[in-house]
Amino acid sequence: MIQGEILDSENNNIQSENTDMRSILEDFCQDMERRGKSALTIEAYRRDIKQFISFIDEKGYIPSVSAITADIIEEWDSTHMDKLKESSRNRKMSGLASFFDFVRRRRLISEDPMDLVERVKEVDEESPCPTAEEVRRILEAEDYGEWRLIFWFLSETGLRRSELLDMDISDLNLERAEILVRHGKGNKQRTVPLLNKELVEALTAYVSSRESDECAALFTNKQGARISRSSLSSRFTCTLQRAGLKDKGYTLHSFRHYFMTQRLNEGYSIHLVQRWAGHSDPSMTLKTYAHITEDIENARVAAKREPYIPSGSISANMVPMPMMGADTAITPPVVYIPVGGRVVPLPVLGTILLVSGESMMSAINHQPSA
Repeated sequence: MIQGEILDSENNNIQSENTDMRSILEDFCQDMERRGKSALTIEAYRRDIKQFISFIDEKGYIPSVSAITADIIEEWDSTHMDKLKESSRNRKMSGLASFFDFVRRRRLISEDPMDLVERVKEVDEESPCPTAEEVRRILEAEDYGEWRLIFWFLSETGLRRSELLDMDISDLNLERAEILVRHGKGNKQRTVPLLNKELVEALTAYVSSRESDECAALFTNKQGARISRSSLSSRFTCTLQRAGLKDKGYTLHSFRHYFMTQRLNEGYSIHLVQRWAGHSDPSMTLKTYAHITEDIENARVAAKREPYIPSGSISANMVPMPMMGADTAITPPVVYIPVGGRVVPLPVLGTILLVSGESMMSAINHQPSA
């Protein structure tokens, strides 16, 4: 039990005994663990709060939760975090807010100083997403088989870095072509399908080669131990350099954006992609990938149009209609039948009959005059 300021139940006031932040920190971390927070989040919050306590000591302020004011917190923000990105500053503030919320719930303070602290506004920047060609270059630039498999696995599953590192061999179900993510964000579980048959075959061969290993981890280093966050990040940086993509700003998280972009382009619903990605809030998926869903809807509308075809320009070539640019081609479920200088769309399954070349562009972009 935390020793320090105690609630006077009769008067509903805080008694005068002070509580040092250090004595509360581990209780706070244990509380987060009980509430299902991930180990990475707990460690990040612990580190951030320790940095704040160091600032308190450096300034000579009293390290008591009752002595901390909004002015002190804003001073820490302006003097020690001014060079950080807005997202990093807000994450540190979130850790401090969670800490003081815990303190208030334990009735160790009557007012939360974080209520008066204004958060910095984050710049809404879309994280870079590599193209299919760039992902191919990354994989081809990796000359070590297991690392290539790791990056391939990330691009086809959209896992977060922490989720990949926590993955065990037992989390693979290669017969059903799916994986179980046991420790997702918020400690939530989810299932992600393995839609690439060649990847399933590669994983099957890889797992077979690991039968004599004692380590449960899906991916291991040369010493047979689970790979670390730092080794994964540094290897990816080196691979990017070999691929000639170092200045693109890609991170391991870019594979996650690539995964979701590709699945949406392939026609999977945004709600299904959201579930595979482990987004608890649908608005997050919609906000990040709204431009893709808009492109898809526009393509569907264009596919339903009745294009005008000049007489004599119909071709009987069987080709798929490119709907999403160079990376992905989606075949609409219709066949175009020429009728008196026009084509009538009839619903079918499979490949479609299209006009070719210049005539196709004319068909899409022009309508007959009334």
